[in-house]
Amino acid sequence: MIKLNQKISHNFSLEKPFALRVRSGAGYGDSANDFEAILDRTDDNKLVLHAVQGYMTLHSDEASLEENEVILVFPKSSTIRRFYRPSANSNNILLTEECDQVCVMCSQPPKNKRYDQFELYKSALRLVPKESVIGITGGEPTLLKDQLFVFLQQILSERPDLFFHILSNAQHFEADDRGVLSEMRNNILWGIPL
Repeated sequence: MIKLNQKISHNFSLEKPFALRVRSGAGYGDSANDFEAILDRTDDNKLVLHAVQGYMTLHSDEASLEENEVILVFPKSSTIRRFYRPSANSNNILLTEECDQVCVMCSQPPKNKRYDQFELYKSALRLVPKESVIGITGGEPTLLKDQLFVFLQQILSERPDLFFHILSNAQHFEADDRGVLSEMRNNILWGIPL
C-alpha cells in the first residue's frame, strides 16, 4: 500500500503549504523551476528532493516518489502528501469528511474534518499532465458547494483540458445551480449513488 502522507526533514523558510512536481535528476546541481523538485538519493539510500524553496529528506526507508508525481508540502508539520501519481488508476481530492447523510453502503462514516485548501489544490492542478482526470470526494463535497463551484470554474478557465469525477449525494443542488452545472458539463461527471 502506498503511503499518502510522509514525514520529512527540510530547510524551508516558508511556512505556507505549496505544491511541487517531482522530477528525476542527475544530482544536486540540476536546476529546478519554482514548481519542481529534483529527486535524488543520498549515499545511505534516503530520498532527497531539491527545490528552489530548499531541500527535503523523506524519513521512511520505504519512501518512494515517481517522475511527474505532484506532492503537497506542509513545512509547518514537516510532511508531504501525495496529490497526483501518474501510475495511479485514480487520483482524488478529499475535500471533507463531513456528510449530512448516513448511507448504509458508505464505507466512510462522517467525521468533522475538512481539507478545503482550494488555493493549494489549484496550484497542484496546474502541475498535473494534460487531460488528467481528478476525482473529488468526501464526505459530501457539496457541503462546500459555493467554494467548490468557484474553484472548478477558476481551474477550468486555466486548464480546460482537465476532467473531474465528483462523488456527491446531490442534495445541495438547487434550481439556481443549473447555469453553473451546465457551464462545466463537458469537464465534470457527477457520480450520484442511488
